Amino acid sequence: MKSNSLFIKILAVTVLSTTINLPAFNQVYIDSTDQYIEQDQPFQDTNQQYNEAATEGQYYYKWETPILEKIDLKSIEAYQNDHEKYLTYLETVENVLKKNRQELNSFYRQAKDHAKVLKNERKNLKEKRRFYKKDEKLMKREKSLRDREYKLIQKERKTLRRQAKNMSTWDVDEKMRRFDDREYRIEIAEEKWNTRRESNQLNLEKISEDENTLNARDMEIKERIRELDFLKRDLDLQGKQLKLEQRQTKLEIKKAKAAMKKQSKSE
Repeated sequence: MKSNSLFIKILAVTVLSTTINLPAFNQVYIDSTDQYIEQDQPFQDTNQQYNEAATEGQYYYKWETPILEKIDLKSIEAYQNDHEKYLTYLETVENVLKKNRQELNSFYRQAKDHAKVLKNERKNLKEKRRFYKKDEKLMKREKSLRDREYKLIQKERKTLRRQAKNMSTWDVDEKMRRFDDREYRIEIAEEKWNTRRESNQLNLEKISEDENTLNARDMEIKERIRELDFLKRDLDLQGKQLKLEQRQTKLEIKKAKAAMKKQSKSE
């Protein structure tokens, strides 16, 4: 009997000490007066604030609330005089804990699926950034070669002017026309290069914005997993305490049967 009462007190104190406010979860606690698990009223306000924040675009995911069944610890006292029934009730409580774990695991899978998708998106962004950076490097090389060609044309023009007196007018005009044609192609290429560079810069800026968004989503997912971890630790603790109580109850049943057997022999 003392062990059963001790279990109630330990479980109540443990749940009270581990319960904190979570932004997206039902909060489970044990009232110190009647030791009955119930929904903490402020949860509705927290959930409402979360939905309002999500409506304003501050969240990237719509997290559903885990629905964990209530465990009536108060009624355990009613079974303490009948260990067999009490043990059966503890098994019922154990089934509730198993169901709660299954519920929690489904939300773990949801968060991990989001994390997996986010990881792939981040990988794609890295590939895009690598592509545009490589293209940017090639463009710099291209511009360097084009500038060098332009300087060479100017040098050849000067040489032609010095040699023009020993050449026919037609030859001079033809060479000048070729110089003009080469310079024109360089100007066209320069315009295309500038357009391409601007496009690359815009793409890189867009990638940076997307990376910032991914970072924010990643933080939200990690926070969600931390919340689930807290609930999991709480369920694990309840499970350990329940196992201890089941072991003690079985021991009491064994003692009672042994006492009854001894009394029967004496009669």
